[in-house]
Amino acid sequence: MQFSLPFDDGWSEGKLVLENEILYFCNKQSKSSFTSFLKKGIGKKTDFFVPLRSIIDVIREKSNSMTIKHTGNADLPTQELVESQSDLHLSTYLSADEQVLNDVEHELILGLDAYKFNVYFMHAGKGGVHSMEKNAAIEKGLLKIANEALWMIGRKSHKRIAWRDIVNVELKKRSEYKGIEYGAISIDHFGTDGANNEVISSIVITKGSTIDTLKQHALKLLEAYKMDVSLSDAENQLLAMMYAGVLELSPSALAPTAEALGLREKELEHQLEHLTELGIIDRATRTLSRKGVKYAIFLLKEST
Repeated sequence: MQFSLPFDDGWSEGKLVLENEILYFCNKQSKSSFTSFLKKGIGKKTDFFVPLRSIIDVIREKSNSMTIKHTGNADLPTQELVESQSDLHLSTYLSADEQVLNDVEHELILGLDAYKFNVYFMHAGKGGVHSMEKNAAIEKGLLKIANEALWMIGRKSHKRIAWRDIVNVELKKRSEYKGIEYGAISIDHFGTDGANNEVISSIVITKGSTIDTLKQHALKLLEAYKMDVSLSDAENQLLAMMYAGVLELSPSALAPTAEALGLREKELEHQLEHLTELGIIDRATRTLSRKGVKYAIFLLKEST
């Protein structure tokens, strides 16, 4: 495995060791000898380590690379383990085979210090519950909610959803089964394909009042990631129409579109330029960006 530590200019080759909720990074030049991944019994001397409680986020940008965001102190790389660490945010990078990183990621998010819920979950795809297949698999596992993202963790799989990619959290259904009340929420979010703005849904099911606590935590964080922009009524109307797919923005259609909206063509152009500057629409493709889709869904939710 290769890793790049904070303040290092390059990459080192070595082993990872997880012991007592501390992740140790041991390069090949270290005097210690480690023969297997996650080997137990490491001594206290090593080049660099990250306590699991200091990890903020774990991000897989590619199948063979991973970023660990964590807090630390300014004495790196010879840091000492202390009870309270500073607010300095650091990033450590890993590179290895996909399956190795899958195992590392699974261990790290299991140890992540975050709100934890025992749940059942499924990824329902486009359209949420209404598009679920009859034999869609429901998986038992954990839901972890942290400030940067949430994780759905099964026995052998896990899925990270960044809060910036979540567009809605909604209570879907309550029912009783064998005397036990269950509740379900739908988490609507963008898929992993960065070029695709399609919104898909993941369904989370849990027992009794736990669903209310879970929803409260989710909505609180969703509010923190809400778009902080103020648009005019006309701009809001433009976005709603674009989201509904009923607005034509080709150069030849601008004049009739402006007339239909009761605007002069220059006014429409000015509004489109403003929305483009805010990163809400992409004039080149004449479509809403992810930011625009998220805002349009917020508008529809508010109007409902």
